[in-house]
Amino acid sequence: MIRAGATALLAVSLVWPATSAQADPTPSAPAEVEASASSSTASMSGRVTDGTGALLEGVDVEVSGGGGSTQTAADGTWEAADLDAGPVVVRFILRGPAGQLSSLYWDGTAYGTHAFTWAPPLEEGEVRDGVDVTFVDNTVTGVVTAGGVPVAGATVGLSRSAGDPSQVRTVTTSDDGTWTARWVAPGVYSVRVTPPAGSGLAPAWWNHSGNSYGTVYFAGATARTQSGVDVELAAESRLTGRVVDEAGQPASGVAVALWSGRVRPIVVEKVVTGADGAYAFGGLDAGDYTVQIARPSPPAPGSGSVVPEFLGGALAHDRAVWVKVAAQDDVAVGDLVRRIGGTISGTVVGDPGWDGPGISVEFLDAAGSVVARAPAQDRATGADFESPSALPAGVYRMRAAMPGDGYWWVGGTSFETARTLDVRPGYAITDVELILSDAYVGTPPIPSEVLTNDNRGGLSVAAPVVTGGTVAISGLQDPGLSYVWLFSSPQGLGYAQVAADGTLQVTIPTGVAPGPHRLAVTTPGGNLLGWADLTVVAAAGPGAAPVDPPAAAPGAAAGSAAASTPARSETRSPGAGARGSALAATGADVLWMAGSALAIVLLGGALVVLRRRRTA
Repeated sequence: MIRAGATALLAVSLVWPATSAQADPTPSAPAEVEASASSSTASMSGRVTDGTGALLEGVDVEVSGGGGSTQTAADGTWEAADLDAGPVVVRFILRGPAGQLSSLYWDGTAYGTHAFTWAPPLEEGEVRDGVDVTFVDNTVTGVVTAGGVPVAGATVGLSRSAGDPSQVRTVTTSDDGTWTARWVAPGVYSVRVTPPAGSGLAPAWWNHSGNSYGTVYFAGATARTQSGVDVELAAESRLTGRVVDEAGQPASGVAVALWSGRVRPIVVEKVVTGADGAYAFGGLDAGDYTVQIARPSPPAPGSGSVVPEFLGGALAHDRAVWVKVAAQDDVAVGDLVRRIGGTISGTVVGDPGWDGPGISVEFLDAAGSVVARAPAQDRATGADFESPSALPAGVYRMRAAMPGDGYWWVGGTSFETARTLDVRPGYAITDVELILSDAYVGTPPIPSEVLTNDNRGGLSVAAPVVTGGTVAISGLQDPGLSYVWLFSSPQGLGYAQVAADGTLQVTIPTGVAPGPHRLAVTTPGGNLLGWADLTVVAAAGPGAAPVDPPAAAPGAAAGSAAASTPARSETRSPGAGARGSALAATGADVLWMAGSALAIVLLGGALVVLRRRRTA
């Protein structure tokens, strides 16, 4: 369905282009639109006025979907009947006194738009009125010169922005270099001048300096004239270079793409290298540029194995070498190398119901840098992901960004333990499995934050836990995978799933010393979610009496130990109280007290013997 819609839109765009100064005002309706006809029961009507409210007579109205063409009557009204249900495009064409054409497409707004636009589809039997549009007589004028000499036949285009190369209005300069664009719809426009072919002049934007572009702005129904939009053209700049193979020999017939605008990079042109491997881009205006080995159109046999390297050997434009081309400059860049690489593809093994969106597969080179990314899709047959293009020969590892935080690794839990993939020229690796399992999630870094009440996060545990037992942490906000750390000496306890009720269960290792501890919970990427106090008690031996929980750790928040100790009733011997709790805090204290008592008994016996001897 999506592909069909895109095809229809492309076809209409080719058959029915946006209006220019010399555009044919009566293009034929798109074949796709006509083919979608199901009945001829709908109708449309409206009115055309100018910015003063005056009614405009004789404006051409073209309606796709069987509507054909009509004109507005003396009262500015129009009507199209017997329209097919389905997609529809309405275009209004105003003919100026000098023969200049101005057109608007109906988009549901008062002033329409210069850009090709679909109107909402018609329903069977629908009577749609109020399809009105207002032409505002906004005017832009200027002069195009080169070295002070008027330039005739240059094309002046109005674009919605400098980042959008499509032009919604175009006019041509006269013999004296002047130009005028009338009936410009309210909006903001950038102005670009393209010189006649073969003039040796470079295109230029009006009031362009660095990343700043001049704009023309019209608002509301009040007509306004913007004059002085003058552009001085300079001699064209050129960028030249050469493509060689891996042996350093010239490579002919290789497609090379020119990228412009480092901030908002776009491909502006493609050329093919000659027999000597050379290429050239002319007609450039001042700016930043880079070049890339591109896939030819249509693709040639074997072109899928060519690595699409940028200048400098990078695989992405943000890491490419960019060169600054000044006005009237001729810049030669370093060689592009045509390398033959290999591809990587595979499948995703996930939980039932995994549907793919949001998962991006990353390809890392031997240095650990991400050199390419590709989306993963849950396909019924074939590969779920594949490298976006051929990769240079070498060793790679792969991972996938988890939604929100962290990574799944292919074959391991880190860059060091992940599976290594040896890519060779002309070969395809197709057996990669990306398993969306806890077993392949990388261990996050130890939390660097100091655990304070401010980052406690509302987490808590319900009761003390015996070493080797399981404890439940509550208060977590989002279900999902989290990692648990045991403090004070950080010890990773592994990943655990947060349940829908915000609880998480983790097992305390048997070797953990009894006493106060803290449990910190992080995301798979290492972001701290919160922490809770935990009391660990020693496992009781056969027939042993219950052991009191230990006191809070020095410096712990007041009441934290009590909060993690549930109320319970037990029988204590007289005089136990606080001493019993203190003894339970550490086994070392018990041994020390027992030894001290024994020493006192022995010392007492020695004193008795000594006294008896003296008496004797």
